Amino acid sequence: MASKIEQVISDMEELIEGCKNVPLSENKIVVNRDQIMEYIDELKEKMPDEIKRYQKLLQTRDQMLSEADARAKEIVEAAQIHTNELVSEHEIMQRAYVEAQNCTDNARMEAEAIMKQAVEDANAIRYGAIKYADDYLEKIQLILNTTMDDTNKYFREYTGKVDKLLEVIVGNREALRAEMGGETQNLPVEDEEEV
Repeated sequence: MASKIEQVISDMEELIEGCKNVPLSENKIVVNRDQIMEYIDELKEKMPDEIKRYQKLLQTRDQMLSEADARAKEIVEAAQIHTNELVSEHEIMQRAYVEAQNCTDNARMEAEAIMKQAVEDANAIRYGAIKYADDYLEKIQLILNTTMDDTNKYFREYTGKVDKLLEVIVGNREALRAEMGGETQNLPVEDEEEV
């Protein structure tokens, strides 16, 4: 099942796929700024929910560690009780000691194995949560970088076109002045209406 963030990113990818190409360009597109900003705002809203989800996973890990620790203590206590029962009989004291030591060792090894597995599981959950968040943040960063690069390129192209148009206008005015002999003072001035 996809997360809320995955759905928003999927929607952003669909938006980008559906955008029209910039004229005379195969890999540049025109993106609707309002739509992309809505998706970014939606990501900002949903990100805390995803973080809470990962915090819950981490709490589950802590609970697993706590339960493993409690189980290990129970095993050690049971082994200790068993040891005490065995050594209470004088005739079998030596055998009881060996058996009790084995029980304690086995209990300790089982407790260590449970703790080790719980720590490994918790670390795997933590790593998965961090990797998941980083992967989606990387996708968002890539989308925003691409959008920003495209926007800056279009702005530079637009100002370049305006500069060329301005040069043409200035050139035309200079040509008109040259035809008139450079005397713009002799141009007729319309009478201003009295107020």
